[in-house]
Formats: sequence, C-alpha cells, structure tokens
Amino acid sequence: MAYQKKGKNKNKKRVSKTKRELFKSLLKGILYLLIISGFLYSYFTVKKFILLTDFFQIERITVKGRYKSKEEEIINSSGLKYGENIFSFSIKKISSKVSENQWVQSAKVTRKLPGTVLIEVMERKPMALLHLDDFYLLDREGIAFKKVDWERDNVDLPVVSGVAVAGALRQGKDKKFENKPLPFVKKSLLFLNLLKENNVFQHSDISEIHMDPDFGLHLYCMKNVAQFQFGFSHYKEKLCILKKVMKDLETRKIGYKSIDMCGYPKKVFVKLIKD
Repeated sequence: MAYQKKGKNKNKKRVSKTKRELFKSLLKGILYLLIISGFLYSYFTVKKFILLTDFFQIERITVKGRYKSKEEEIINSSGLKYGENIFSFSIKKISSKVSENQWVQSAKVTRKLPGTVLIEVMERKPMALLHLDDFYLLDREGIAFKKVDWERDNVDLPVVSGVAVAGALRQGKDKKFENKPLPFVKKSLLFLNLLKENNVFQHSDISEIHMDPDFGLHLYCMKNVAQFQFGFSHYKEKLCILKKVMKDLETRKIGYKSIDMCGYPKKVFVKLIKD
C-alpha cells in the first residue's frame, strides 16, 4: 500500500510540473504576441503619421545627367507630383518609368528628406544614324533607340546602311525596338572606332558606311566625294595601308574617285578622277 501511495504522489508531482510548464509557455506566448502587436501598432501608427504629415511633401524634383532629353519630359514620365508624400512611391517603379524615355539608358532615383527627389539619368550617346524605313539614332552599343526628329535632335552623324535589317524592329502598333544590336551594325560601329584611332579621316568627313552582302563594307566620304571598299575583314591593317596610299596620292596631287582595299594584302586598286 505504501508503495502505491508513493507512485501516486510522483504522478501528481509530474502532472503539476507539466501544468506549470504549460502555463509558463502560455504566458511567454501571450507576452510575445503583446510585444509583436505593440511593435506592429507602433509601426503602422508611425507610418500613417509619416504618410499623412505635410512635412514630407515633395517640394522639389531635381534632374541630373540630362543633355538631350528634356527635364519636363523626365519629370512627367516619372509620374511624380509636387505635394505628394515622398514615401508614397516605389523608387524601383519610378526608375523604370524614367528609363522608358528614349534618350535614357538608365535612371537612379533618390529621396532627399524632407521634400526633395533626385533623378539621375545616364543618356544614350548617339554615334551614327541607321537607315531603315527612316533614320534612327544608334548608340555606342549598336542599338537603334530613337527615330530622328530633325527639328529637335540637331544631329550630324555618319549614316549606317546596307544589309537587310529584317527584325531590327519589333512589328507592332508602335514599332518598338528590341534593344538588341544587329551584327552588321556592330561591325560598322567598330569600323568607325578604328577610323578614329587611326586618324585616317576626320569624323565630320565621313558620310556613310554601307554594308554590301557581296562586297562587304563601303565607306563614303564627303571629302573628294570618294568611295572606299574594305571587304569583310582585316580592317585595321587595311586602314594602315590606306593611310600611306592617300598620303602618297596627296603628295603627288593626284585626284581619285575610289580606292578598293579588297585585294589586301597583295593589291590596292585606285580609280583616278581622269579615269
């Protein structure tokens, strides 16, 4: 009998201990809930105050890095409004909206408390004109990003033309670009860079770079109204030889219509004006 009583007492103690542990766990859970509820209440109270107070109203929108694009267009495309709360918009969304401007390559938006928004843009730098159904501006990556507005854009750049460019435009209501450079366009722009490096022609003298599917790259210059044929490869080497040939012709005061470098490295064909 004594053994049975001892067993019952032990069981009672275990049950009592378990109840105390459950009670403690319950108190901890309630305490955690109260802390979290207090934190959330404080968070939403402060957030509501910040969003409703006049202290954080947008009073100034500053645009930096702009050269070709218009400040008014940048601000309008952002969707920002003077007087709205500076915390009421998503920086990522505003940056994306600004980047839809054809001149803008990338945009960064920063809040300057209490009431200024700074929009920093990196514009595309036009390097040439692409001749398709119309004329389009080409950036350094070979992307045709904008149809030329002759009244507003004020550009005087070499023209890139030639090889079929099906797929350059995404067919749709607005004919928007895919933002992908075409292979022949990239090759033409690389050639333009080589011309600058070798100082064979002044940039202002270059009229057009034409890529022919059968004969390769043709260069047309306003100076002497001359044509130069370079084929499909070894442009750097051909330009070095061309520089020597042109210098010799100028020294001897011989006029020419065209110079064909396609026979490199064995032959260079020069068509003289008297021919």
